[in-house]
Amino acid sequence: MVKPSPVEPAPDAPAEIRKFTLRAVERLGRAQCTPDEMAGYFGLTVADVEARLATPQMAKVYRRGKAAGVVALREAQFKLAATSVPMATLLGKFYLSQNEPRESDDNAPYDRAAAAERIRAKILSVAFAARPGDAGQTAGDPG
Repeated sequence: MVKPSPVEPAPDAPAEIRKFTLRAVERLGRAQCTPDEMAGYFGLTVADVEARLATPQMAKVYRRGKAAGVVALREAQFKLAATSVPMATLLGKFYLSQNEPRESDDNAPYDRAAAAERIRAKILSVAFAARPGDAGQTAGDPG
C-alpha cells in the first residue's frame, strides 16, 4: 500500500478548502468526483487519493457523499419534471417504460418511397378530417 503524502493547500485557496478531510471527501463525493478529479483538486497523485479512500472511515464517507449526490440529483430531476415537458418525458420513459410507438423496425432497410406514401396518407387524413362536411371524400373524389 502506498503511504499517502501530506496534503498541501493550494497557494490561492484557503487552507480548509484543500485539506483532505472527511468533510471535503464527502462534499466531493456528493458532486460525484472520481479519485482522479479529487487528486487534481487536492494536488495529490491518484495513488495517494485511492490509498486514503481505502481506509474504512474515508471509504464510508465517500460512499455516503456519492449516495447523497445521486439522491439530490434525482430529487432535482423530479422537481424539474413538474414544469419541464422534456424532463417529464425522459423520466416517464426511464421509470415508467413509456416509449413512443415506432412505425418500423430500426434494423430494416429504409424505404423512402413507402415512407413518403405513409406521410402523404397521414397528411390527407388530417386535412380531410379538419374540413367539416367532407368526411367521406378522398383526394380524387370531386364531391
